[in-house]
Amino acid sequence: MNVDEEQIPTSFLEDILSFFGFKLSQLRHETGAKLVETYGLWLMLPLGLMLLLRLRKSGQIKRIRDRDRPGRKKKGRARATGFYRIEEILSEKGGPRRPHETYASWLKRISRQLNNPALTEQLFQALDQHNQWRFGRPEQREDLKRKLEENLMGLPEKLLALP
Repeated sequence: MNVDEEQIPTSFLEDILSFFGFKLSQLRHETGAKLVETYGLWLMLPLGLMLLLRLRKSGQIKRIRDRDRPGRKKKGRARATGFYRIEEILSEKGGPRRPHETYASWLKRISRQLNNPALTEQLFQALDQHNQWRFGRPEQREDLKRKLEENLMGLPEKLLALP
């Protein structure tokens, strides 16, 4: 089969690429001031535009929303159990937990306001059990959760009765 190249239609993209190839070969053979006068502005405009776009995008802060993060659990479910209810009650009573504080340092700070050593001791025991349940071995979790719930029985009511 003999294929005649004139009968094969060329694409628009191929024409543009051949034009750019021609212009690049022309640039390669020209030197001096004529080259800068003719093509300097056309080279600087796209490069300047790309630089501006990159600088503008690099200054922006990209935040990831919680719902877009894979594997994130809702806080509402986690706060329904354990020591979190105690934290809510004590925060409502005027002892809010600061973002940098651990539970232990927070309880030490607000224990002066409670003026009830027995209640403070019970809170620290509940905190220890909560930490064992939360960070303990997975095979012991059910048993630790049951013990924690038993220890927390009546504790929220005592805290709500505080002045």
